[in-house]
Amino acid sequence: APNAMNLTSAIRRLRPKRPRPPRGTPAGTIRGIQTPTPTNVDVLAYAPTGAGPSYLEINNPDEARIKELLGQYKVVWVNITGLTDVERLRRIGGLFNLHALALEDSTNLYQRPKIEDYGHYYYIVMRMPDIHKRDTELEQFSLFFGKGFVLSIQEHPGDCFDPIRARI
Repeated sequence: APNAMNLTSAIRRLRPKRPRPPRGTPAGTIRGIQTPTPTNVDVLAYAPTGAGPSYLEINNPDEARIKELLGQYKVVWVNITGLTDVERLRRIGGLFNLHALALEDSTNLYQRPKIEDYGHYYYIVMRMPDIHKRDTELEQFSLFFGKGFVLSIQEHPGDCFDPIRARI
């Protein structure tokens, strides 16, 4: 039993302390994460429904432009990096009719991996290795997907999906 106790204490030391919201915070409250990574939005749109380029990549479009792309292309992938701009995250989530609790989970960086079905979209939370660091460090990656859209949310730029986006 002494070895099990040592293992448990070692795991607790490795795991960062979970920041807790202040008491009385209503459920669904999105908390921004103050990191050196500012919020950035990249959009990939492909397979147009009419005339136009077959592939389009836009950096930091406003919400009106994202909504326009959703009507013009069969698939739109919105990748949000950096969790500092809570209002922007909330507005983009509104474009896809995302549930407030799912958005809150995407900014709570200590979620356990899970898959949830919200009817018109799925929400997946997973841990992925940070490919830009030499040490093994895991980062939370949130993925929403439904008919015609993919929305990914992460704390830092660069992820295991970069090669996929490069090939599209």
